[in-house]
Amino acid sequence: MGKAMFKWKGIELRLVLALAMLSMTTLFLSGISSFTFNDLNQRLVALKESDIPALEQAARLNDMVRIIITTSSELSEAESNIEREQAMEKIEHAILTMDNIMIHFPEYHSYYKDLIAQVSNSLSLLFQSEIESQHFNQELRNLLEGFYPLLKQASTSLDQLSESSKNKIQYAQLKSLLYYQLGLVEKLYNDSSFNELDYTSYRLEQIGEEWWKLWAIGNLKQNHPTLDQQLTVIYNLASSSSSLYALKNKTLDHRYQEQYFLQNSRKHLNQLIVQIESNTAKMNRNIDTSISQAQQSLMDNQRLSLLLSIFSVVAAAAISWFYVRKNILQRLLHLKDNMFAISTGHLDTEVAIRGHDEVTQMAKYLTVFQTTAKVVKQTNRKLEAEVENEH
Repeated sequence: MGKAMFKWKGIELRLVLALAMLSMTTLFLSGISSFTFNDLNQRLVALKESDIPALEQAARLNDMVRIIITTSSELSEAESNIEREQAMEKIEHAILTMDNIMIHFPEYHSYYKDLIAQVSNSLSLLFQSEIESQHFNQELRNLLEGFYPLLKQASTSLDQLSESSKNKIQYAQLKSLLYYQLGLVEKLYNDSSFNELDYTSYRLEQIGEEWWKLWAIGNLKQNHPTLDQQLTVIYNLASSSSSLYALKNKTLDHRYQEQYFLQNSRKHLNQLIVQIESNTAKMNRNIDTSISQAQQSLMDNQRLSLLLSIFSVVAAAAISWFYVRKNILQRLLHLKDNMFAISTGHLDTEVAIRGHDEVTQMAKYLTVFQTTAKVVKQTNRKLEAEVENEH
């Protein structure tokens, strides 16, 4: 039992435990550093494989949106169907690219896909409307180009009338009204709203009625059937029920449709931009949070390392000073003094016995030696006394 107690309370075991404690501190510090490194590495891998690529894809989305916005304007401003088809191909390629990018945003895929589909539908309708508008504009232009030669023929026929006939129809005023009407027809072609068209149509009919009335009052229809036919065609062509007016109505109607389709596509594109910016901001916040957490983890690890290092130094100093210096060495010095005193004959020297370690055991051995020395001294005295008595 004594040996077992000595084994568990010896200096060697205590020093081993003290060194083991310091070693465990080092191992614990190494474990914390390893955990911090792994956590930081995982965050960096997540940034590399998820957040940063997502930011790159969001930037590509923004680029595609800008391309679509720029190219959609070209659909309206193009001067030929070839240019429109090229612009539409560019838009379709951008939309296809956006569809492929959407794969990287599964949480927003359905929302993005719906917006892109609406943008694609609006721009397709815009493209079709622009094609039809060009056709109507061409027909309208053809009518206008035929209007001037017809008016020129009628003007030549009017010039060939006799002076009496010219006086009957107020030749100068009638001709002036005809050319004024030609200017209104040109204005009708350039009108950009229904309000302008209504005003121009009203003036066309008003001017037409004025010169037609002059022609009718002159009563020259029977004598000049060719001129009458020419003026009748001009009169009918400039009326609100003519194909000229109908074509212009269709052209304006398509223009309003095109504006609606363009605005509708822009609205959905703006919604898409807002969502992309929101998603980008969220990813930036995630990246900032991840970086902040990594920085905090490094700072915590740094503080913990410093504290553990200080603890190790303090523990080593405490063990060195309070246990080795103040306990073991001091007791050994006292034991050395006791041994010297006993060896020089001071057998009554008090030997202090403290603790349960090797020094304590040495002190016990010294007390045994001290007791034996006392017995030997007493025995020697008895022998000396007996020898003296015999003499």
